[in-house]
Amino acid sequence: MIRKREVRYYPYRQATAHLIGYIGSMNEEQWKLYEPKGYRSTDLVGKAGVEQVYEEHLHGTPGARIIIADEQGQEKEVLTKRLAQDGQKLTLTIDADLQFAIYEEMKNDAGTAAAIHPSLEKY
Repeated sequence: MIRKREVRYYPYRQATAHLIGYIGSMNEEQWKLYEPKGYRSTDLVGKAGVEQVYEEHLHGTPGARIIIADEQGQEKEVLTKRLAQDGQKLTLTIDADLQFAIYEEMKNDAGTAAAIHPSLEKY
């Protein structure tokens, strides 16, 4: 049995979703761009926000194993394996605590907010 899992970690989830963006399946235009760079047609790519802008930095390389299994699918021997390679870590200069506080304050309302010169006091 093969299970594929692509993971990108989002510590502030919905509070920064509009900044971070999201990943999804490639369309034809993206495939033409990423295929020469070693991407597979099934890879997920950044579709918006930081995910899209820094896609090639964040994208890792999948791992793989070739095994011998018995009739029940139980692994008997590993013939070869390639470890997955994580993409690069990316550090943003967003005040995440302030972003989260604004999100919590506004999460049930439509609108925008801008913190031009926030005080250093606790939000």
